[in-house]
Amino acid sequence: MIDVLILAGGFGTRLGKLTKQKPKPMLKINDKVFLTFIIDFLYKHEFKKIYISAGFKKKVIKNFFYKNDKYNKIKIISESRPLGTGGAVKFFLNKKKNIKNLIVINGDTFFNFNISRAYQKFKKIKKSIFVCKEMKDNKRYGGIEIKKNGEVKKFFSNEKKIKKKILINSGFYFFKKKDLINLEIPSSLEEYLAKSINKYIFNSYISGAKFIDIGVREDFIRAKKVLKKL
Repeated sequence: MIDVLILAGGFGTRLGKLTKQKPKPMLKINDKVFLTFIIDFLYKHEFKKIYISAGFKKKVIKNFFYKNDKYNKIKIISESRPLGTGGAVKFFLNKKKNIKNLIVINGDTFFNFNISRAYQKFKKIKKSIFVCKEMKDNKRYGGIEIKKNGEVKKFFSNEKKIKKKILINSGFYFFKKKDLINLEIPSSLEEYLAKSINKYIFNSYISGAKFIDIGVREDFIRAKKVLKKL
């Protein structure tokens, strides 16, 4: 079974006082820890080899998962200093030398797409995949342009780069390890990918499923309605 790394090491500064005492992915939505929405989704589709990269307030994450019978097999990777999203992935790969393929998920996003079907595509084409979501109103997401064959043509890592209906990066990836070997510590995964489009061949998987991230207060509030329906 492929390994899964959930990135949960950030400070969550855009949520202000909400993240003063705990990491953003550990905030509760409808009385349920947000990170467990992601993990229960993975469990449902039989992805059980899960790691969480934890930095800011990592003890909160450790205490919750190690004391919970349902989740105590999840491994926590402790960041000793801020590594960035790319640095966290590199740090994990340095620890797990034998890994060849890896799913990476941003710990503040939930995307209810058909992960099993996406994984089958990943195994079939043997290329890294960006899972994409079509958005009508792009205010703060990175955009992706793809070719007719599904290959990624351009990746805009900066928010507000495009202001029209686009495909966005959902923060969910299937990676071949070879495509990540040049990551540095610290670094941004998004910036690394934007610079690597012409060096590596990345493919895409597009879904219209429900998507939410809790990076800003407006969407944190909206998440209560979105996740309640799911």
